[in-house]
Amino acid sequence: MLHHGPETERLFRAEEWESKLKIAEQKGYADGVKDERRRAARERRKNVKQKRETFLLILLFISITIGARWVYMFATRHIKFIDGGWFGAWLLFLISSIFKACTGDKELSKETRGNRSAFRAVLSGICEFWKDIRKNNKLFFMFILCTACLTGGTLGKFEVLERTVSATSKFGDVWIHYESKELKDTNNDKESERSREGNETKESDRSDVVDHKTETDQTTGTNELNGSMLVSNKSLANESVAFIEKSDYSVNALRRIEISEDELAKTLYLSSEEYGFVFLTGEEYAVEDWESQEEINDTVLQMIENIREKRKDNIFDDETTPQYVKDEINNASKDEKNASSFMEIERIQQIRADVYKNYPKKGIANLIANSEQLKALVLYYYSAQPQTILYHYGQSILWENEYLRYADTLDAEVSKRLYKIARRYEDIAFACKDCTESVKAKKLQIAYENAAEEYRGVTDEEDR
Repeated sequence: MLHHGPETERLFRAEEWESKLKIAEQKGYADGVKDERRRAARERRKNVKQKRETFLLILLFISITIGARWVYMFATRHIKFIDGGWFGAWLLFLISSIFKACTGDKELSKETRGNRSAFRAVLSGICEFWKDIRKNNKLFFMFILCTACLTGGTLGKFEVLERTVSATSKFGDVWIHYESKELKDTNNDKESERSREGNETKESDRSDVVDHKTETDQTTGTNELNGSMLVSNKSLANESVAFIEKSDYSVNALRRIEISEDELAKTLYLSSEEYGFVFLTGEEYAVEDWESQEEINDTVLQMIENIREKRKDNIFDDETTPQYVKDEINNASKDEKNASSFMEIERIQQIRADVYKNYPKKGIANLIANSEQLKALVLYYYSAQPQTILYHYGQSILWENEYLRYADTLDAEVSKRLYKIARRYEDIAFACKDCTESVKAKKLQIAYENAAEEYRGVTDEEDR
């Protein structure tokens, strides 16, 4: 009893300690689990906060960029030096904020630099700069503001959004109306067959058309992209030659202009609104009795008076017009002198039309009107679809009337312009003899000549 007493007591104490250790161990596991859960919750909250801050930062950047773009566009129209000063000022502030953020940076040791590739070194430098600039809220806001303002100014100066929308629209149109090569060939065969059956004269004229670019197309593949380009050696009737020579272009000039079969086969129509304006069949200007030349004359005079009330300004001539826009127009005029294809003429006209939307000028309207007349003459020379010839003459008349809307167009200029429009109607009457509009065109020619005389009379009275 005496011998086993202390031993038994020791065993009881050991078991007590073991149970306490187990309890402590279990409690430690529980506390560890709780701590891990708390850490995971803090990490999740931190990630959510970072995502929220990133979203708000992106939203702030986009908002400032859009606002800066509109401010830039507005300011350039009213302040002369804002175009160059905008980019210079914001770039200076941006460089200053970057320099300030990088001032306290520590350079990497030689060992560290030696163990990194150039790409990783640059990437590491960017990350370190970002961390440093985030530490200073003022510098960080200045950095975002300057970057957003520079971006917004660039979007406004180069009209990035407008160009993107235009390119997307054209891409979508081409995508929707795309035809495979086999389908194009089938349609062209059908069109050629109908043309041969319907008009033997046109077919005989086309037989003289030769492809002078076959050798070039074999190396460049132009045939597959644009169709065969044609240039004509055919002879015209004396009346056709006289008709062309009355314009500002010669037969030799038209002969040198190349055109594809697809462009010859294309049929274009004036929209209902355009047709109503050109041939006085719309709601605003309509001739009820086409047998009454007096009614036609009065309608044309009233229409011209209303057009003259628009009093548009030549925004293109303002100092706020970007220099690259003016260069675009100048380069288009230089390219036009050497244009040798129908496609090139259309490209040059599209440049002018795009510029005219934002920076209108009566001189540009005049250039587009002349370009439409040239296209009509080329299509007439190659015996294209009459409706397409009518379409381009109609477009020329619309742009000639656009010229009359400008405030600085004097009555003497108006008179000359009206005579020019009368010539376009005369061209329609001759080039589109088989069209129903031919008779109306002759009467409208007389009406515009009468209007030109009216405005010339006003000028003569003012001179006296």
